[in-house]
Amino acid sequence: MTRHTKSIRLEYKYLVPLERLESLRRAVLPFVGPDPYIACRPEGHYRVRSLYCDSPALDCYHTKVEGLKNRKKFRIRGYDRKEQDSIVFLEIKRKKNSAISKNRAPLYYRNLSDLLRTSRIEDYILDGSEANLTAVQAQKFLFHYHRKNLRPVVLIAYEREAYFGKFDPTLRLTFDKNVRSILYADFDRLYQDSGFTETLPGHLIFELKFNGRVPSWMKTLIRNFGLNRRSLSKYVLALDSHPDFTAGSAVRYFKTPNRDFEHAE
Repeated sequence: MTRHTKSIRLEYKYLVPLERLESLRRAVLPFVGPDPYIACRPEGHYRVRSLYCDSPALDCYHTKVEGLKNRKKFRIRGYDRKEQDSIVFLEIKRKKNSAISKNRAPLYYRNLSDLLRTSRIEDYILDGSEANLTAVQAQKFLFHYHRKNLRPVVLIAYEREAYFGKFDPTLRLTFDKNVRSILYADFDRLYQDSGFTETLPGHLIFELKFNGRVPSWMKTLIRNFGLNRRSLSKYVLALDSHPDFTAGSAVRYFKTPNRDFEHAE
């Protein structure tokens, strides 16, 4: 999961009842193959963990709610469980009209606090095969992080079942199951496994990511299953699922000191 390149995608999302997962999976399997990260897992999925960051005015939340064409989301993303060398990613997800693009830069989770405090990219960002590009991605995230006074607002976790197209490797299908969240979680709670609130009880999010046009077989599947494309922001849905989330609670949260965090090695 260490892709560093900026990719521009189109993204369609559908809300699907859990009881339809098996039949939907059977319908897509002739056209897709499993993501390597699920192919070797008996459970058939991996866990995604994202800490979404926002400004004191919750600009990212409001630009989505208001339906602005050009908007950004900022998050720290990790996977599965915390290990000695767990890698996380600084991510900016952009939407410009209908196109989606993403910047991401990897580092060890144990170094996240020091990076955010010092911005010393050369000391903490992992190089990979495209070191210069990765450093630029990190610079972009840190610029917004400090300029907008970003802080983590909600931790979102879910199990992702992912596939790539057999005939078009740029096509990617995902089933995001058991979407859940913790409001006002700090950076040190990225790998927490308890205390979550369900975001979409009884449902999953089916996502289609592609370049160009929707394949004809996918159009047929959408029609046969009666799927309706929807605007489904996990960030907005998660915040709105918490009765305690209000403008007033957000103001109080941002007035509390932004403490450092520690990790168990």
